[in-house]
Amino acid sequence: MAVFAQENDGLDAVLTIQRAFQRAIKRAEPAVVSIMLGGAGSPVLSQGDRSLPDSIRVIPGARLELDPRSPEFIPWSAGSGVIVDDLGLVLTNYHVVERYAPESPQRLKESRPEPSLYVVLQDGRVFQGSIYAADPRTDLAIVRLISDSSVSLTEQPAIEDLKAITFGSVENIQKGTMVLAFGNPYAIARDGSPSVSWGIVSNVGRWMGPTMDEFGQFDRPTLHHYGTLLQTDAKLSLGTSGGALVNLKGEMIGLTTSLAALSGFEQSAGYAIPLDSIMRFTIDILKKGREREYGFLGINLGPSQRPTAEGIPGGILVGKVFAGTPASWAGMLRGDVIIRVNGMPIHHREDLTFIVGTLPVGRLVPVEILREGKSFQQSVILGKFPMRERNRVIATVKRKLWRGVRVDYATARYEIMSRQPLPQQGSVLVIHVEPGSIAETTGLKENDLITHVFGQTVRTPEEFYQKVDSAKDGAVLLAVDQRGEITLSGVGNVNGE
Repeated sequence: MAVFAQENDGLDAVLTIQRAFQRAIKRAEPAVVSIMLGGAGSPVLSQGDRSLPDSIRVIPGARLELDPRSPEFIPWSAGSGVIVDDLGLVLTNYHVVERYAPESPQRLKESRPEPSLYVVLQDGRVFQGSIYAADPRTDLAIVRLISDSSVSLTEQPAIEDLKAITFGSVENIQKGTMVLAFGNPYAIARDGSPSVSWGIVSNVGRWMGPTMDEFGQFDRPTLHHYGTLLQTDAKLSLGTSGGALVNLKGEMIGLTTSLAALSGFEQSAGYAIPLDSIMRFTIDILKKGREREYGFLGINLGPSQRPTAEGIPGGILVGKVFAGTPASWAGMLRGDVIIRVNGMPIHHREDLTFIVGTLPVGRLVPVEILREGKSFQQSVILGKFPMRERNRVIATVKRKLWRGVRVDYATARYEIMSRQPLPQQGSVLVIHVEPGSIAETTGLKENDLITHVFGQTVRTPEEFYQKVDSAKDGAVLLAVDQRGEITLSGVGNVNGE
């Protein structure tokens, strides 16, 4: 009898865990979606053509496409997503939807037309989506549901009855925490029903291995290459990127990613982007359709410095200070050793890149420097981290147009910053000139560097817009680096801004 009671106790314990899993799945599952990118077929001739098979969906005026729920539908790529707003915003990985991005380098390289982006909900509804905002540095993207693709584009129902995921806390998460992973492995969840695996948190603060860039150099293109990830033994196959990692309360604590499999590993490591304060801050910005900006000093880093017996702390050696950057304006010099940034010790170059990169642009940051054996503190106003062209940032809410020109920080584009020294006094970068606008007819061009407005230096977009807005209807004198002075006369542009 005692043995039977012990066996029964063991079964009861297992059933208790099973019920906890089922409750967590029931709570989280409605918020997990399948995401698929598909190419178009031949043009549709008639909506009433009944000779077409049932798997073909017909939209008047659109191209012929298979229903993404059909077994015959073969997506170009597939992944997962999580509803984070009941108005139709879905969180996923940037690399899941990268091929859909406007002028995607990957899609242009493959010479493929623009695909359709499908989002399949747990209840089977199919929506078409568009990228609302995307940030390659955190590998996060927000997709906005724009239509129900099961009916005519002229008869769209309201997007309703969506259930957003509940976020849980990861601040005190430990190894051994039991978790569930939701996803769309190998695009098998095309009916909307996500697959679930379970396991534990194997480790925290994991590093993603470096990747090879287009020049054959090792690169760390995301913040997750600096030690942010949760590791789990829950099975994460290709297609589970962008899914939810949840605790036994059904709360989301991470966004799963199988990107490691795309980086050369034979099998994907079980990683998830933790929903810590940094990632939540990024998600909130992306949900507003805005660009997530990252801090930047403007230096090349040398080797790490080890602490000495005399009590001099370690740090990281400054190899080069770029002209026209915050480090240059603050008086930093080659050969300086950076000991602390914002009160946090610097032991390795990765520490400095990560700490500065997670601080907001424009933040006044204390930097402790060791120079010729003496330490002192210098305050630096951070600039903007330069993004490479291949890591395209997407934001539907942009900086305003002024007379047809839009500007950004001078360091915003890596290709421009690395091509030639920036003006030491400071400048802003022209990132867009509206066709037919006053700015275009005056001669402003994309990638121009504007150094002065009315003879006053400008170092940030905010300074630029503040100075030009004060002119109202009058002429504005701009100084463009290497091209001289340009006068913009008149008001407005083709958009009336």
